[in-house]
Amino acid sequence: MSSRFLEIDDNLIVRRSPRARQLSLRLDNRTGAAILTLPRGVSVREAALFATEHKGWLARQRAALPPAIRLAPGEEVPILGRPHAIIHDPDAGRQPAVEAEPAAIRVGGAPSEVANRVRRYLKNRAGEELTPRVAHYAAALDVSYSRLRLNDPMGRWGSCSATGTLSFSWRLVMAPGWIIDYVVAHEVAHLKEMNHSRRFWTHVRRLVGDPAPARAWLGQQGTALQRVG
Repeated sequence: MSSRFLEIDDNLIVRRSPRARQLSLRLDNRTGAAILTLPRGVSVREAALFATEHKGWLARQRAALPPAIRLAPGEEVPILGRPHAIIHDPDAGRQPAVEAEPAAIRVGGAPSEVANRVRRYLKNRAGEELTPRVAHYAAALDVSYSRLRLNDPMGRWGSCSATGTLSFSWRLVMAPGWIIDYVVAHEVAHLKEMNHSRRFWTHVRRLVGDPAPARAWLGQQGTALQRVG
């Protein structure tokens, strides 16, 4: 990174994109890093000036971020909306064990492996929660999908491709079940309507009722889930 960018912000990622049409600055909620995207033809000087003009906005966005939660002993991570304490137990098995009362994830092995094992558990659990929901809602709308994929996108909870691939953030497993229901219903409805038309929302309501509460929850609480890990 150019030294002039470091002077603006020491956690700034600068990218050039041939597809970008204009300068843009956004915050990665997961890491707190600022991402400055430069379209073709924009000079470093112009980009630096743009970033400087938005320093105040960037500071306010960072200040509004929820605290980061590490996947480490003593921390709490939600599973289906319920906080679970992470407990490191060297004598526990290789697979994390989820305990109901008190709610906890007991993780064995070396301390250095705790984060990876908890993350792997959450991803596997996400697949277990998402797969039957996708099948259920697809059957309800009489549609088919080509495959289900888990990933960790920065700005969305799910997506539906033109080829019928349904992609979801594994972080959804940390949200309450009714939030997962909504996101899955939303993406499955795109198999009927690849838009957000009135007909699309009719399909969503048919599956899960009024989407407004779930959309509001994601707007208010979603960033906190992105800060885990």
